[in-house]
Formats: sequence, C-alpha cells, structure tokens
Amino acid sequence: GYTVQITVTKNGCSKTCTKTVIVAAEPTCAFIGKTEVCRNETGLLYTYTGVTAGAVSYEWSLTGNASIVGSTTNSSVMVNAGDNVGSFTLKVTITYGNGCTKDCTYKVDINPTPSCDITGPT
Repeated sequence: GYTVQITVTKNGCSKTCTKTVIVAAEPTCAFIGKTEVCRNETGLLYTYTGVTAGAVSYEWSLTGNASIVGSTTNSSVMVNAGDNVGSFTLKVTITYGNGCTKDCTYKVDINPTPSCDITGPT
C-alpha cells in the first residue's frame, strides 16, 4: 500500500489529511473443466476457481465452436461443444466489491469423433 497526503491552506489556516491506500493483489486465473472435448459433447461444466473472495458478479462469454447453456452470471457455466473440430475459448469477467475487475480466458480443443468398423460374419 501507500499513503496519500494533502495539505489545504485557506485564509491562513492549514489542515493536513492523510489516507492509506491498500493495493489489492491481482487475482490469478484458474478453472476446473476439460481442456479437450469431443465434437457435439454436451453438459460440459466449467468453474472459475481463482480468487472468489469479494467477488460480486461473474459474466461469461464464449467465442468459437460451442455454446453456453443456461446462466452466464455464476461462478460456473455449462457448455455444449459444436459439430466442428477446432476450439472454443471461454471468458469470464469477475467484478469484486472493491470495484476491481479481472478477465480470465480458458481455451478448449474440440477433437474429432473416432471412427470404427467391425468386419466379419454376423
């Protein structure tokens, strides 16, 4: 932290005021959830597990080949992967009670569904 001090003089009188400012450490980004999924996989749960003390709101968004199912304003979000191989990136913006915000992203790869053939007599 640090201390801010100001002295005000008016009509020959002075007053000094001081205020200690505490600098909050920047929260780290941490998530629980798969980093690799299959095409069309559903019900994928992702949870922000970074600093949650003092968090007052969450706002999730997604770019890429997937969609969020349900609420986007909790510490967790449900995702359905898309039909194409590729990836998607989740972003959560956390707002804390002290007015600070933190953006965190989480990249997830979408893998192809394996193919198989069974040959022989039936």
